[in-house]
Amino acid sequence: MLPLRAFPNDDWRGFRLLVFTLSTVGLALAASGLLATKVFHQPTTIKYVVTVVGFCLLALLTTVRSPLKLLVGLAILVAPIRAVFTFQDAQVTPLLAVDLLALLVALPRFGSARTALRPMSIVFGLLLLPAVAGATSPGSWVVWLLATIATGWLTFIVAREPGGPAFVVSMLVVSALIQSVIAIWEFKTKHQLFLYSASGSTATSDEAFFHYANLIRPSGTLPDPIGLGQVLALYLPMIVAYAASMRRLSRGLLVLCVGGVTALGLALSLSRMSLVGGLVGTLLTLLLLPRGRRLTTGGGVLVIGVAVGAIALSFGGSELQARVNSIFDPTASHVRTASGDIQREQIWHAALRVGEHNAVTGVGLGNITTALPKYGVPVNAAANAQNTFLQFFGEGGLVALLALIGVLVAALTDLGRSFRRERLWAAGAVGSLVATVVTWSTDVEVRYVQISATVAILLALIAALSDSAAAPAKTPPAAP
Repeated sequence: MLPLRAFPNDDWRGFRLLVFTLSTVGLALAASGLLATKVFHQPTTIKYVVTVVGFCLLALLTTVRSPLKLLVGLAILVAPIRAVFTFQDAQVTPLLAVDLLALLVALPRFGSARTALRPMSIVFGLLLLPAVAGATSPGSWVVWLLATIATGWLTFIVAREPGGPAFVVSMLVVSALIQSVIAIWEFKTKHQLFLYSASGSTATSDEAFFHYANLIRPSGTLPDPIGLGQVLALYLPMIVAYAASMRRLSRGLLVLCVGGVTALGLALSLSRMSLVGGLVGTLLTLLLLPRGRRLTTGGGVLVIGVAVGAIALSFGGSELQARVNSIFDPTASHVRTASGDIQREQIWHAALRVGEHNAVTGVGLGNITTALPKYGVPVNAAANAQNTFLQFFGEGGLVALLALIGVLVAALTDLGRSFRRERLWAAGAVGSLVATVVTWSTDVEVRYVQISATVAILLALIAALSDSAAAPAKTPPAAP
C-alpha cells in the first residue's frame, strides 16, 4: 500500500485516503477484466485499457497537491478526441468524464474575476437557449453547451493561477503534437484511428470528403479533416508564443520543431481555410511578440516553415500543390472541387435567407439542413451553412448571432486589457483567435464539442490573461 506520507497533509487528507482505497478496489476489478465486461455493451481492448487507466488516474489524483491542474491538463489533451463509450444505456465521452471529476474539485473555487468573457459566457448560454429549445434533439445540444462552458471555466481557474498560462499553453503544445503525429500516420498508412475496434484502427472511409484525388485526408481524433485543420490552426500561434517564452534557444527550437510537425499535419489535412488561418495567425503572433523575441523566433519559424513546405510537397506531390493553388480561385473550371465551392456560395445565400425569415430565434440548432432545401439548395443530411456566423444566424436568429459576436468582442476586450502586461501570451492568443475566425468562414466545425471545447480553452486563457493583468501589480519590498 502507498505510504501515508504520499498524501498531502491538508483538509482533504481523509477524503483522499477513502478515494484511494476505493480506486484500488476498482483497479483490481478493472485489471481482471470483470469491469469492462459488466460495464460496456461491447467490450474491446481499448475499453479495457480505459477502465484500467481511469482507476490509475483516480488513485494518482489522491496523491497530487493540485489535482485540478492535472485534470485540466488532461481535459485539454482529451478535448479533441471523438470517442463515445456506452455503458448502462448512458453515453460518456472522455472530456465529459474528466470535466465531471474536475467540477467536483473546482466548485469550491468559484470567485470573482476581472474579465469581460466570464459574464459573456453566461449571456452566451442564455441567448442560445431558444435555439436549443427549438432543436430536434435538445438534450444533445444541452450537453454540448454545458461541456463547452464547463471546459472553459475549469481552464480559466487554472490559467489564472501563477504559472497558469504557461501550463495551459504547454498542454496545447502536447495536444498539437499528438494530433499531428496521428494525422501524419493516417496519411502515410491510409488508415484512420478507430477506438472502437480491437486493433485501434480501420481503413480510411470511402466518403469523398476524406479523399482528394489519390490522397487521403487525415482527421486525427477529430470528427473530420476540417475539424483537424481548425484545431491545428488554433494551436500554431500558441506554439510560436510558447517557443518565444523559452529562455534557452535549444528549448525554443525544440518547441518550434513541434510547431513544424503541427504545420505538416495541418498541410496534410488539405483544409484550405485552416491553412490560411494558421498562416495568418502565426504571422500576426510574430508581429505582436515583444521586440526582443520577435527576430529570433521569426527566424526559427522561417527555417522550419521552409522545411515543412518541402516535406509536405514530397508527401502530397502535385495533388497537394493543386489544392493549395485552389485557394486563390476555388471556383475556377480547372479546380477539382469547383462544383463544391460553387454550391457553398449557393448555401451561403440560402442560409442567409433562412435567417432573414426566422430572424429572432432561428429554426433551432441542427435544423438548418431541413431548412436549406426550401430556398432552392438540395443538401444531404450532414450539410451545414458552410459558415459559422450564417449557421448561428439561421439556427438561432439574431439572438444567437449576437451571442457569438458578443463572445468575440469580449475576447478582444480582454486581449486589449492584457496586452501590455501579458504581451507574449496575448500575442499567441490574438493569433489563435484570428486563425479560428478565419476557419469559421467556410465551415461550422464548432458544432462538434471537440472543436467548441478547444475554442473554449483558448477563450478561457484569454480571460485569465485579462484577470491577471487587472490585478494590482506586486511591488517588491523596500530595501533595508
